[in-house]
Amino acid sequence: MNRDDRAHCWVTSQEFQDWIGELIKRYENESERLQLLLHEQVGQDARVEAAQIRLRESVDQADALEGIREIVANLFGSEEMVLFGVEPVRAIWWTMWSFGVTDPSNEIWESLSTAVTNTLFAGELYLANPTAAEPKAGSNVTAFVPIRVEGQTVAVLVILRLLRQKTTIDEADLDLLRVITEKAGSALFKAA
Repeated sequence: MNRDDRAHCWVTSQEFQDWIGELIKRYENESERLQLLLHEQVGQDARVEAAQIRLRESVDQADALEGIREIVANLFGSEEMVLFGVEPVRAIWWTMWSFGVTDPSNEIWESLSTAVTNTLFAGELYLANPTAAEPKAGSNVTAFVPIRVEGQTVAVLVILRLLRQKTTIDEADLDLLRVITEKAGSALFKAA
C-alpha cells in the first residue's frame, strides 16, 4: 500500500458523514436546478401539470367528472359547465352531466353553428365568449371543449360564464382546456 492509499483509509466516522452530507447537498442543489431548468424549458403552467395528473389518476367515470369540475372551477375559473356526449355521424348530442347549471338553455344550442360543430369534431377548441364574466346581452357560453378518444370527439364540455374575478382567457387557460380535450376522454371512458 503506498502512502496516498493509506491516507484515504484513516477517515473518521464524522468526516465520512460530513463528506456524504456534502455530496447529498450538491445532488439536491443540482436536482433543484435541473427541475427549474426543465420547467423553464418546457414552460408548462403548474395548473396544466396538475390537470394532467388529476385526470390521469381518476379511478372511474364519477371521479373523472369530479376531476373535470375541479379543473374548470379551480384552475380555469368557471362554476357553470355541461358535458354532452356526442355521436358526430348522426349529429346526436345528449346531456351526460352538468355542474352549476340546472337546465342547459337554448343559448347553448343557438351557439352551435355548423362551423362550430365542425371545429369541435375536428378536435379544436371553440371560444364563444372569452370575456364572459359579466352577464350581458347574448350568450353566456364561454367555450366549447371537445373531448377525444382515439382521435374522435366523443363528448363536448360547454363552459358557461367565467367567475367575476376572471376577466379573460389567456394562452395558459387554452393549454388547460387542451388537457381536457386530450386527457379527459380516457379518464371518462376507460372502464366503458
